[in-house]
Amino acid sequence: LLTVQGDYSQGYVDEAVESPALVPPYLKRYTGATYETANILSRWQKTISPGSDLSVQLYYDRNNRRAPENREIRDTVDFDLQHRLEAGRHDVVWGIGYRRTRGDFSADSLLTLDPSRKTDELFSGFLQDEIKIIDDRLRLVLGSKFERNDYTGFEVQPSGRLIYQPRTEHTLWGAVSRAVRTPSWGEAYGRVP
Repeated sequence: LLTVQGDYSQGYVDEAVESPALVPPYLKRYTGATYETANILSRWQKTISPGSDLSVQLYYDRNNRRAPENREIRDTVDFDLQHRLEAGRHDVVWGIGYRRTRGDFSADSLLTLDPSRKTDELFSGFLQDEIKIIDDRLRLVLGSKFERNDYTGFEVQPSGRLIYQPRTEHTLWGAVSRAVRTPSWGEAYGRVP
């Protein structure tokens, strides 16, 4: 099964924004911003056998936002591959991903980004196994996500979850996990002179 979809939009935001200034009256007022965005998504899915399926997804996004005091153009490419395989009491899902984003930012305001042009890459992979301990009653889910980003380097995000279902309408579960958030370009390189 192959799916392709895309979106395009443009518009004008008529909103007044005030920001601090270094000269009297120490306030600048800006009105209006324009934006233009387009994206395309392609997904291919294949059932290999009753207990195995594969999906591949490719995504491209372009954003162009212009306000009186700043402008940003951003291009993002994202690739994901995911495979699921049932084997006895195990339901294993694994996948890999890659994201590349390139931004170009300019501003006449107090906020600047240095460098004003930046390309970031994110490499990721994950593995998860859902184990049926007692059919339709008790399951154990173990897994981890692995990432390599340009800000914090290599990250491991393990997780474990125990799910107990005494009746079909009741579920009790507990989980332990480690999550990591990748810093943004603005957090790492934003400056207020």
